[in-house]
Amino acid sequence: MDEIGKIRLKYEALVKARDYLRNQTTPDQGAIQNLNANLFELRGRQAAATQMKQIPVVAAEEERQLTLAIQALNQSIDAKASAADILDRAKTAFNLSPWPPQDYEGAPPDNKQKPEPVVRPRMKATIGKYYAVDTSEGKSGTAPNILFYLVPQTSAPDEYSALQIDIEHTLTVLKVLFFPKQTVRFEEYFSRLSDLARASLGQDQVRLGRLALLALQSEIVSREAGPVKNGYIRRLGRWALLFGVIATAAYLYCRYGDTRAVPELHRFREFLSMLAGSFLGTWLSFSIRRVELSFDDLARLEQDLLDPSIRLLFVAGLTVVVGLLLATKAVVITFGGFNSAFLDSGLAAVLIGCLCGIGEMGLPTAVGQRASEFVAVLGGARGSTTQAGSTASKGGAPGTAAADTHVDESGTQPKEPDKPKEVKTTAAADPQ
Repeated sequence: MDEIGKIRLKYEALVKARDYLRNQTTPDQGAIQNLNANLFELRGRQAAATQMKQIPVVAAEEERQLTLAIQALNQSIDAKASAADILDRAKTAFNLSPWPPQDYEGAPPDNKQKPEPVVRPRMKATIGKYYAVDTSEGKSGTAPNILFYLVPQTSAPDEYSALQIDIEHTLTVLKVLFFPKQTVRFEEYFSRLSDLARASLGQDQVRLGRLALLALQSEIVSREAGPVKNGYIRRLGRWALLFGVIATAAYLYCRYGDTRAVPELHRFREFLSMLAGSFLGTWLSFSIRRVELSFDDLARLEQDLLDPSIRLLFVAGLTVVVGLLLATKAVVITFGGFNSAFLDSGLAAVLIGCLCGIGEMGLPTAVGQRASEFVAVLGGARGSTTQAGSTASKGGAPGTAAADTHVDESGTQPKEPDKPKEVKTTAAADPQ
């Protein structure tokens, strides 16, 4: 049996499984869609195999395994098994043997001789009505690519161009995820994506190609979302633990150590508690915000593209600014029995830090707004009183203190400012 015969054998078995599921009283549309995507990919493989310079021969053991897998699939169909069981057995048959075939000579290497390097069969370009699709082999550590050429004197419809862009975007995500660290996994997905491109744009099957691309992306998300998300949480957690230990050690020294030379270290020690809380909150923030990952999220977990260590330091810096605003009573926040005066309360400092970390996405905007209001006050006209601020309504955003600035005509010596106004932001409380 050669490679084309193997593809036909798989195709016939999957068609039988799909037709059986279609004829059920309540067809499982998800299973049928998956089988259609696999059939579409097999048609692309067959078109590519017919253009090989040398059609590979299937090894005897590989042929035996494929035969057993198809027999198991047929038995489950005859036994009227569930759609999930039939789909599982169909997937087993479909996934047997790699594509493109690696050792296309089909002969096992001699153990006494050095094995020959793997040579991938060269495929010709697949030419459709509007596009010619080809692949390029990666060289010198570069990833392989899928090449698209517009057929001369033609103008591709929008659906063709959109599918090309989506295929190239999918390839980019695969490169970011797997190349060059996981080349085996990359080759697996790249082969399927290139076959999909040949069979869709190269054979003018754009609608089926779109469905097959969505099915491939969904499979990648199902297989890779867990490892990608857990890996990022572990990296973020290691950095958060390291920075948290440093902040905690510094806090213990400032509280119990000899700080008589620099008494301010003891006075402002709770800033370190706040930093430790911000590291914990930032680590929790990702799991709270990103419950589910889409295909695009696999390559770009955070929109700002910050590394875990840089993200923690960035949030810590903003948390210090928040601490300064609260310590100087430029902003005073109260809700329930909580008050933002944290310099004498370690628990309050840790809580404020945790909330700053958990709300890290809105923290830059909040701090930036306060800075803009402060700069606006500094830019007030000479000889006038500039007031900037806003009040908080019930259920609205926290209010800011109105600031009064008096400037002499000479601009050299400011007058005594009015007594600062304290704005209390009360959450879930009726006005007095």
